[in-house]
Amino acid sequence: MDNNAKKIELLQKKTSFVGIDIAKRTHYASLINQQGLPIKVGLKISNNRDGLNFLQGKLGHIDKSTMLIGMEPTGQYWKCIAYDLQKNGYDIVLTNPFHVNRSKEIRDNKNTKNDTKDSLLIAHLIREGKFLNTLLLDGIYADLREYTKLREQLKKELSRVKIQLKTLLDEFLPEYENCFSVVIIKTSLALLKAYGLRGLGTGNDFTDKIDLIIKISKRKIKSEKAETIVKLLASTIGIQEGINGAESSLKSLIRRIEFYQSEIYEVEEKMKENLEKTEEAKYMLTVPGIGHVTAAMFLGQTGSLKKFKNPKQLEKLAGMDLTENSSGQFRGKKHLSKRGRDLLRHTLYLMAIAAIAHDNEFKKLYEYKVKVCKKAKMMVVVEIMLKILNVIFAVTKHKIDYKGESIFERLPKTQQQEIDFLHRSQ
Repeated sequence: MDNNAKKIELLQKKTSFVGIDIAKRTHYASLINQQGLPIKVGLKISNNRDGLNFLQGKLGHIDKSTMLIGMEPTGQYWKCIAYDLQKNGYDIVLTNPFHVNRSKEIRDNKNTKNDTKDSLLIAHLIREGKFLNTLLLDGIYADLREYTKLREQLKKELSRVKIQLKTLLDEFLPEYENCFSVVIIKTSLALLKAYGLRGLGTGNDFTDKIDLIIKISKRKIKSEKAETIVKLLASTIGIQEGINGAESSLKSLIRRIEFYQSEIYEVEEKMKENLEKTEEAKYMLTVPGIGHVTAAMFLGQTGSLKKFKNPKQLEKLAGMDLTENSSGQFRGKKHLSKRGRDLLRHTLYLMAIAAIAHDNEFKKLYEYKVKVCKKAKMMVVVEIMLKILNVIFAVTKHKIDYKGESIFERLPKTQQQEIDFLHRSQ
């Protein structure tokens, strides 16, 4: 059953429609019947317990199973009232803010805005089936979403501070970028903390610097490379004016970087801990390219996969459903709609890249599509993302471990032979 058919089936059971215009302190609600006639208009609802009790009191005479409540997802302010109403047995849906704005003038030929008009407009939109199903997570999945959001915020802050550190080094130690590919790795930070800008820019403690690099890197950086790094920094052309202030800036930046790294590590441990409590974790972690963090990020965006009847619903949630612009005999190219959750799409990208790099079966499939089918690399990555999405759905639904050969099951035999030949010839 497609999405439109489900909406029609849902609307056939509803005889009352409530639209709520969301604001920070005061919401407005309007109630209409199945014919679109207003029953209650412009109910003023305070964003507190008394306000929510007032709303449910006004709706108490109507059977909850025959009522549909819709609202605009304004910032974070809609969540409290949505969760409260859902907990009390009401069906909740969301309207697209773009649709609400575009529909204002159509209704009364006036491009005016007020809270009562907007709440009434939302009620009409959901009566006509112009709404989105609400995915309100609960339990462990709600925790995973919050941990995922926190991790993304911390990573953004870390990235911002990293840029500030690179800017500082470009002025006072410009050769540094040729020494470490990533300036915030453990060895790099240890070296900066121990000697600072002035100390690294001189030939003093030559042997001690080399020994520190080798020790902190656990001999991943050999003595020849360490010696090259120390010599390069000792002959720096970095500016010396203002270096005392720059040293203080360096110490501050390093403290902040270490703080964010510590916080990210702690959040990721919490994500792993909570992931193990989900039903899906056991099966998802058998899929190549999926680790504890990416699995937690995925479920933090989707919630329980039991709510999805087919992988197409997951594709739409991620904005990976295909769309096409066509008119008459013209047929445009198909492309991803991207009308979904950016973070879920990004998580699938991370999974795909890891699977291609570390799993033999996914690597064979990727190379076949790039080298034999002559497809663009990014297009193939998207195909791998979709493949992983389907695999996740299959292994969690049937409660089975992933088997590598399963990704080739639906390919024609000739294509399987070509893939095997390509792999053997390398």
